Amino acid sequence: MEEIVLELRGIGKYYLDGNNILWVFRDVNLKVKANEFVAIVAPSGSGKTTLLNIMATLDRPSEGKVFIDGIDISKIDDRELSYIRAKKIGFVFQQFNLIPELTALENVTLPFIFSGSRDIDYAIQLMKRIGLGERLNFYPSQLSGGQKQRVAIARALVNRPKILFADEPTGNLDPDSAKEVLRIFEELHKEGNTIILVTHDYDIARRAQRVYTIKNKTLVVKDDL
Repeated sequence: MEEIVLELRGIGKYYLDGNNILWVFRDVNLKVKANEFVAIVAPSGSGKTTLLNIMATLDRPSEGKVFIDGIDISKIDDRELSYIRAKKIGFVFQQFNLIPELTALENVTLPFIFSGSRDIDYAIQLMKRIGLGERLNFYPSQLSGGQKQRVAIARALVNRPKILFADEPTGNLDPDSAKEVLRIFEELHKEGNTIILVTHDYDIARRAQRVYTIKNKTLVVKDDL
């Protein structure tokens, strides 16, 4: 039986503008199996980042349900949700979100605060794996954009999450750095990681196994790449 690590059932998100309801999207349904690489490609302002944040439990839907590793997120309290985020979810942001006062290795091990892990050796192994074994004690100001994003990827992986989410992970990178980061994502997928990535770039989306877009305020298969 195939393992479903993420499921969306009838997800919708709206905002209120006075007495008007403004829907970002409605009736979004999706199942992601373990070890899949899924991309959502759509232009800016389409709601793809909002949808990704809901998938990753960083935001709540206005309607519908999110299941992470079979757990109904709507039925758990904040403490349990924090545990889910710490143990089952890794997130790579477009803006890196590194703490400037911490070294690269210290940034990578930040999730240990929430998970209780102390596996420093694994963190160092991750840093070496992404080509930054010689930059463990460098500060973000001493790293290039591509190196900062690789640190962010290692940080997202350090707790061995069930799902790796990525929001426009190459958006702030030069072409060469972007290629290196995408190569890392492809290698991670080959090694069995489940990846869900949002992008506005069709060339990036083509690297995924399944590609979706947001059309008419819902999620549909993108089959004309």
